[in-house]
Amino acid sequence: MFEAGPKECPECGAALNTGAAERSEIKTVAGNLTELVDETFDNAERDPSDPLGIFVDFKGWRHLTPEQIDFVKRTVTQYYYKGTKPGALHYRFQEKFGCASPYAIKLHVDAFFSRSDYWVKTSAKAAQKREYWQRIQSGGA
Repeated sequence: MFEAGPKECPECGAALNTGAAERSEIKTVAGNLTELVDETFDNAERDPSDPLGIFVDFKGWRHLTPEQIDFVKRTVTQYYYKGTKPGALHYRFQEKFGCASPYAIKLHVDAFFSRSDYWVKTSAKAAQKREYWQRIQSGGA
């Protein structure tokens, strides 16, 4: 390791490829932009299926299989990012596994969503949609 800037290695004198020629030109590439999920949350390394840490201290898993636990963690995380209401988890759980999800999970998920900024974000998003449709219906652009 050495300070940035030299064109050759201070130890052996080998020429360094700085890539300056490659960086000087801006390249445009066709494609679609997608939203990336920030995986830098503290819990992401410990439990990749629960990067938000929603279930870090949760103890109500005793009646669920590992597949069901993984489904709950991943689905709740997806719903949080998409702005889907947390109650939808229980319908998806019943569709997939043929039984209701434990009430303890519902209480825990609802408590997490109410403590977070989820409702603020989804309310703002809903207001933007209403405003957009009002403009469309009134003939505005």
